[in-house]
Amino acid sequence: MNPCGVKRLNFDARVDAQTGTIGFTAAHGFGNWFVSASVARSVTISNKEASNVRATSGGLRVGRRWLYGRGNLLSPYVGAAYLDLDETITGVTRAPGAFPDGETLEVRYRANLKNQDQWSGVLGLNIGLLSGLSFQGEYNWSANSERFQLSTTYRF
Repeated sequence: MNPCGVKRLNFDARVDAQTGTIGFTAAHGFGNWFVSASVARSVTISNKEASNVRATSGGLRVGRRWLYGRGNLLSPYVGAAYLDLDETITGVTRAPGAFPDGETLEVRYRANLKNQDQWSGVLGLNIGLLSGLSFQGEYNWSANSERFQLSTTYRF
């Protein structure tokens, strides 16, 4: 028997740290085909007691370009993506009136989050307009997750 009982706490945990990322992307085109590869590393810039994020990501994509209209491009592609995410969140939360006498309970917590699947398949499409505007959509899937991202780029 637990003499203190059980107290369920619902609270938001936030990461308050500066994180930087460095990486590179390489692309090569041959005829109407292209291949791109990328790799990046993210780390938290803070002391070891703070919440932190460490991530390594990369990807390989292969696709075909088709011209349409007056210089516009349609480029579907497939590939693979890698993401190894390790995030630690530390902090303190309060539960006022947690005890029968009205005392506050303070709880120190440390949670570690890691992604289950590091590898995912990629299916994407890029539409490039002669004006310099481009739109990209990408679908990533793995055994335990699905992600969809959209981006817009303007080149001048």
